[in-house]
Amino acid sequence: MVCGLIENKIKTTVRIGGVDYAMSGFESEEYMHRVAILVDRKISDIERAHPALSSSQAAVLAAINLADELLKLREENEALDEKFNAWRAEALASAKPKPRDMGAAQLEKPYALKNR
Repeated sequence: MVCGLIENKIKTTVRIGGVDYAMSGFESEEYMHRVAILVDRKISDIERAHPALSSSQAAVLAAINLADELLKLREENEALDEKFNAWRAEALASAKPKPRDMGAAQLEKPYALKNR
């Protein structure tokens, strides 16, 4: 089964920092290129801002910045999930039918069958 999974991987070549890299994965080729473009832009931005850094230092700083963004987005997502769940619980609680005020006639026991 593992061999089947490996065969289904999408393979492509991307360019990051002027170097070609072979990538493979289960996402579309377009998606893998979008990921590579994001990484390349992060590295390029850092290299422009800090020209004294080596390419490996710029890559590590880009990884740190991307990890920082990821963690902040995860925290934001968790907070939004909590808000959503609270709103959902409140909406469900307010949507539950409330017991009606039943008149005395409705509270009487049902008629019993008479013994014959």
